[in-house]
Amino acid sequence: MALDLHSSSDTKVVRRIVFVLWAACASCIFLLGNMVVSNFIYIEQSQLIEATVIKKVASKSRSGSGSSASYSTALKVIYQFENPYVKDKLELHSELAPLVYGRVKEGDTISVYFNEMAKPKTRISQPFHFWLLCFLVLLGVSFLYLIALIIGRHSRLVVKTWQANLILTCLFLVPVVYQSWDNMQNNNAIALERNSEANWPRWFAFEHAVAKPSWWDSVAIKYLDPMDYTSEEHRYYLESNTDADRFHRSFKLTYALMLRHQDDPLELGWLLAKGTTRQYMPMYEFFLSHFMYRQWEGVCTNPCNDATQMVEMAGHLLSMKLDENQIASSLVLAEEIMVNKYDRADNRGKFYFLYSYRRLLEHTQGKDIAHAKLDDLVDASTLEAQKQGNSQLLSRWQRFWHGTQREVGMFSG
Repeated sequence: MALDLHSSSDTKVVRRIVFVLWAACASCIFLLGNMVVSNFIYIEQSQLIEATVIKKVASKSRSGSGSSASYSTALKVIYQFENPYVKDKLELHSELAPLVYGRVKEGDTISVYFNEMAKPKTRISQPFHFWLLCFLVLLGVSFLYLIALIIGRHSRLVVKTWQANLILTCLFLVPVVYQSWDNMQNNNAIALERNSEANWPRWFAFEHAVAKPSWWDSVAIKYLDPMDYTSEEHRYYLESNTDADRFHRSFKLTYALMLRHQDDPLELGWLLAKGTTRQYMPMYEFFLSHFMYRQWEGVCTNPCNDATQMVEMAGHLLSMKLDENQIASSLVLAEEIMVNKYDRADNRGKFYFLYSYRRLLEHTQGKDIAHAKLDDLVDASTLEAQKQGNSQLLSRWQRFWHGTQREVGMFSG
């Protein structure tokens, strides 16, 4: 009796082990399906370009301490290529590539996939590197599968191999079919949107100044029609726009709404206030130059006129221009804003503009000149914030000269 109980207990343990092995095998199969289809989609959406190996880096890292310390080495290949969509723009990327590391040397030319919308946007295309993770997962699946079968048969557990194979095949195909279907739906949405774009209003000056990005025909707004939507549809768009393309989609929607509201500069100003990333620079430049000598007033709780909108926007644009080392155009923009808009702007807009203007003056003329030109303006704005009872802005103005500014030209080259 005791022997039977012991045998029963061993059988339960073996069953659990086999179950865990099959579950791990199923999970890895599902992961493998996702990886395979993701790689194929990446290749389909990418452009194959040539890159030059600049450097190879073997960086060592240590984890743990004392006798339990372990060391690892990351073999990275750093390569440089010309952005296929931006003439003469060279980019430098680093990629963990242990199987490529020993096969190339500095100065060699390698092929890479370039996909501006993906993360990472470049991957070395050599098959033994590109498919390495898929191969490793496949090895892991094969090992788990064999162990599960061997233990099951050795323990005389009834395992219907054909059923297990069917389930594993389905688990592999589910992500493949789903992602393929999702990609097809996205392509259909892009095709429909491309047809509707023919009916969008035209604004030739804007379209000439703000060229459509290279990814334009690869991303659909999807969740609403920019020329005719309700507040509920816009709310749904904000809730749904959470995937990897969300920033491109937001830019595309703003572009479309700029066309729609081209005769309403107040509305255009609010649209552009929602985005401060680098891809909006051409839109900012167009808006500021096109409406520099126009004036308008809006009905708002805070002052919302041309000066308020444009001075704060100019501050953001100046900051990005300085990051790109665009000194000459920054000086022209700052001068135009000071002459045409600054005095009528609100306190917040003045802060953002003067803070960027300080950075420009310190870089071009030195800190003493920056103080001489801006001290009176800063003092006047500090007093204005104090009279308004705005403690947050007052604190900012009081710390205006504290700290150092970012290096000019940090994103150039």
